[in-house]
Amino acid sequence: MNQTSFGTMFMNPSWWVRSYEVASSSKAPFLTPLELSCDSGLTPALNAVELSALSIVLSNIQKQLLAGRRTILLDPVQHRKFVSSTSRSRIFSFERILQILTGLRLLSGNKSEGFDVIPLFDGEAWRRKGYYNGLVIELGLAPLGAELAFGLGEPYSELERLVSKKPRAQRHLGSHGPLGLWQSIWLDLQGLEQILLLRVEKSMQWENRWLRLDGVFGNSIPELFKDLELPKARGKSSQWSAHRIRQRVLERLGRKLMEHGLLSFDLDDEYLALGPDQDDFALVWQAGPEYLNQIDASSYQSKVGVYLRDAIFEQNLPNITRVLLGPIFKAELAEELGKVWRELQGVNGMQDYRGLIHGNLPVMLSCLFFEWVIRQLPGHGFPIPASHADRDYIKLAVTSESQSVSERFEQFCNLVREDDNFLRDLEDVSGLTLVSPKTQSTSEVYRYFAELQSLGQPTIPVVERKTPTVQPPTSKPAEQPVQDSGPARYPSNLKKAATEELARLRKQVPEKYVALKNAYINTLDPEKKKIIVEVMDRLQPKTFDDHLRNSLVKYMVENPESWLPTAANQQP
Repeated sequence: MNQTSFGTMFMNPSWWVRSYEVASSSKAPFLTPLELSCDSGLTPALNAVELSALSIVLSNIQKQLLAGRRTILLDPVQHRKFVSSTSRSRIFSFERILQILTGLRLLSGNKSEGFDVIPLFDGEAWRRKGYYNGLVIELGLAPLGAELAFGLGEPYSELERLVSKKPRAQRHLGSHGPLGLWQSIWLDLQGLEQILLLRVEKSMQWENRWLRLDGVFGNSIPELFKDLELPKARGKSSQWSAHRIRQRVLERLGRKLMEHGLLSFDLDDEYLALGPDQDDFALVWQAGPEYLNQIDASSYQSKVGVYLRDAIFEQNLPNITRVLLGPIFKAELAEELGKVWRELQGVNGMQDYRGLIHGNLPVMLSCLFFEWVIRQLPGHGFPIPASHADRDYIKLAVTSESQSVSERFEQFCNLVREDDNFLRDLEDVSGLTLVSPKTQSTSEVYRYFAELQSLGQPTIPVVERKTPTVQPPTSKPAEQPVQDSGPARYPSNLKKAATEELARLRKQVPEKYVALKNAYINTLDPEKKKIIVEVMDRLQPKTFDDHLRNSLVKYMVENPESWLPTAANQQP
């Protein structure tokens, strides 16, 4: 995407694409609002018109954030200009989206275990616009709101959220970046043509269905029309086959796309090709040269990467530093590393951005350099893999007295840009960076994260500032809450007894140990339970039980009735 094309494209996050496909499917009219939300991952349930309006709102929010706005202002009058229909019901649905934005939440989970709900916005106010009666809507973003609106996540904050068991943007972004839709084309289409355009764009941007390097793409016609309701045939066309109706829809859509420049006029009549199945025709098309220049999204990605670096990574730097240091954390060392980061600040965005990993995680070289500085400190628990530790660009991250941080970083950037395999190595080499999904799926990194969680040191800062409540004076000291333990009922050293009993159950009474473990897991909220289940699936049983030991001991201390016979029989 060139420098000016961002203004001509809607950059839609992958969660929006999923919601739009579900809302446009043939089964959508038969689903209840709750079922539609569960299938689409978005609540409240929205129809295709409302989601199209939401795409315009998201584009507006993206531009305001990149322009440096801290709060979002939405003007209903400006929003109304994008309405491309004269139908009152469509206009009403289109405008209503502005009034329900603060209620929009994304869902993660499934119907059997339940869903976690993540808001996009936090806070709303309606402000008077000038001296007229008009109003503008002022919105605040929820903690994950910016990343979810951009469709790109900040990798190191996502790592810190994973270790701290916080909600993550990655749960909703999947493995794709935002899908670009040409504004003029999208607004010129409606209904079936819009969802077909979306699938054509997916074929080019996400699925890379190239047939020729000069911009020729192809996709199966049944796949393009999957779960879509065909228009009703009337008159002479009432006897047409489904294939003939699909062909007529594609011909009409193709003419519109050629008028806008998305399709090239040079393809002649080569719209159809026979697939491996004699009944499976494929649509073949050639993208126009102007469009091929537009779908290069590097400009958008680099701008968003700089925003995420400055607004999210930097604000979360103390917690990220704590996670990257791991067991060797010391306050003095963290303070020194803060000075290193300050030397890396102010890097030009296009120079700092290197590309995406996992489809939607921008690699900012300053952040990666900062990680490698930390992981090459003496005694680090998760050092750089030996296969890459001798690479010149990695050795530049080692502290040197002869060169400043900024000088070494400049050399680092030059070497990295010359390495064509750099991004592929970040994706494929386990342990090269802690933010890659491949690294995070290994048992070694799970053990490392488990060690961080068992240290008992809080991330920095963790104290939520609250206004202290003043207690009224009393004639006697306030009574301290009585703990539900004591010599009459529980052992005096409950933690030691729980640790010994857990070891005994694990070794001698496995069925009771499993029951205790299941009882603990069932007390977790859905997000933590899902993480535990994912860990259990990836680790060996013994490794997983070692990982769970401290949590089980804590559970036993807090719930002595779950394992002490005397506790179960004696009630207060």
